[in-house]
Amino acid sequence: MAAPGAPYLVVAGEASGDAMAARVVGRLEQRAIGMGGPALAAAGAELVVRDLGLASMGPIGALRRAGRLGRAYARLLSCASTARTRVALLVGFSAFNARLGRELRRRGSRVLWYSPPQVWAWRSARVSRLAHSCDRVALLFPFEVAYWRPTAVDVEHVGHPGLETRYEARSELRRQLGHQARDRAIALLPGSRDGEVRRTLEPMLAAANLLAARGAVPPRCSLLLAESLSQDVQRWARTLAQRARIRVLTGCASLPAFDAAFATSGTVTLECALAEVPPVIVYRTDPLTGWLARQLLETPYVGLPNAILGRPAFPELLQSRMNAATLAAEMQHVLTERERYREDCLAVRARTQRPGAALPSERVAGLLESWLR
Repeated sequence: MAAPGAPYLVVAGEASGDAMAARVVGRLEQRAIGMGGPALAAAGAELVVRDLGLASMGPIGALRRAGRLGRAYARLLSCASTARTRVALLVGFSAFNARLGRELRRRGSRVLWYSPPQVWAWRSARVSRLAHSCDRVALLFPFEVAYWRPTAVDVEHVGHPGLETRYEARSELRRQLGHQARDRAIALLPGSRDGEVRRTLEPMLAAANLLAARGAVPPRCSLLLAESLSQDVQRWARTLAQRARIRVLTGCASLPAFDAAFATSGTVTLECALAEVPPVIVYRTDPLTGWLARQLLETPYVGLPNAILGRPAFPELLQSRMNAATLAAEMQHVLTERERYREDCLAVRARTQRPGAALPSERVAGLLESWLR
């Protein structure tokens, strides 16, 4: 039980986790304090750490952010102690929340981890160690349950938060963006982390230029920038897009207006599929991290839609294969066969939904409420 009147701790370190946590916090009456970004702040959480730039891929990124990560960790533990929190909602943010969860539990808190590490994708044996970081997990996909069942953790499959996104009608969004009926529209989604955008945006823009040069009817391309990016990276990205004469939009509210997308591997690839926007999935990282990933991955697919379907339904272009010529060729194929790819999008939705069940954030809020009473 939480102490009477004590807030609960909420911790999200990535843009997707910030949005997921905000939906849960918005359903609870009790005060929330912790770490997150604009979505959690808007939901009423009192943030003692506002930083969505700490998430990193691989050892090099982690080393570069070690100082900031250490300060955030110390600040959160101090806040939890001062506020006498006894319940914590951790969302994603794998390595950081694994360490934080262990320490919070050692101090007597009960920990719910919403979207814990994807043990089904790599290093599945670590699940026994991760189980020491939480009392309960809220899982996004049904096939994750089998990995966590052998542990002492309470396991709940709540569904994917992408199902909670509500868009305006495709026809209205296309009208707002000035897309005509015959236009082919492509979204460029270079990622929610600064390093990802630095590595993926230029090949995407080059591919868009190739498609424009080759097509009798050039595609209408737009760059969709994540709000979690630093101001420096946003300025850099806007400058490149303006030089390429490509419109820049903030966030993904207009996603269904597009026919296909270049999408950096991550949650946004699933959001594309759920919005019926077939993604060409891309990723590029430093050589060391790329080598390590190849050794540790236990699934043949890095894209969530492909992992969910268990087959290469959508193109995946990684590392050196992520170049302008290959991107343009794959996108041209997706646009030509869009209806077939759209059927695969519908198959992803069918595999992701829980028919008749409550929304994921409702289920997670309910799990927390049982501890907060």
